[in-house]
Amino acid sequence: MDNETTRAILVIVGTLAVAGGLYVLDVHSYKRFQYKFFTLKSFSTVVAGIVFLILGIMWRLHAEKVGQDQSGGIALIGAAGCVLWWVLFRNITKTNLLVGLGGSIVQVVLFAVLAYVGIFTAILSVIFVGVIIAFIQPVYIVNRGSVWGRPKK
Repeated sequence: MDNETTRAILVIVGTLAVAGGLYVLDVHSYKRFQYKFFTLKSFSTVVAGIVFLILGIMWRLHAEKVGQDQSGGIALIGAAGCVLWWVLFRNITKTNLLVGLGGSIVQVVLFAVLAYVGIFTAILSVIFVGVIIAFIQPVYIVNRGSVWGRPKK
């Protein structure tokens, strides 16, 4: 086998292994603690915290470069810290320290990657739909006397 085939097989096996590990973690936490880590609510919360963090860092760096006040960026970074600490606190209180801490780390990493990929996928989808809509041609009814091939009564 060549390098590309080996690399593709390793990527597929690695992806399946990670997905299997996430499934095992979620099933274990649900069976033992009746708590699921990977839900839409937790995804939304973690993504909001990550977005606050990224925007806060960008705001602070831009303000530092142009010599303006950095407090808005620092406030966003603080809000991100509060959101992510709340996720950690909730996960630990619903499970135990080890499972809650490990699940929180996995949540933040996985949801950050999913949000990053999702943003680009959404942008490409909007562009694709826009291009499709731009090339739609009008439809003209040629024979109004029949509908679906049947004569009008």
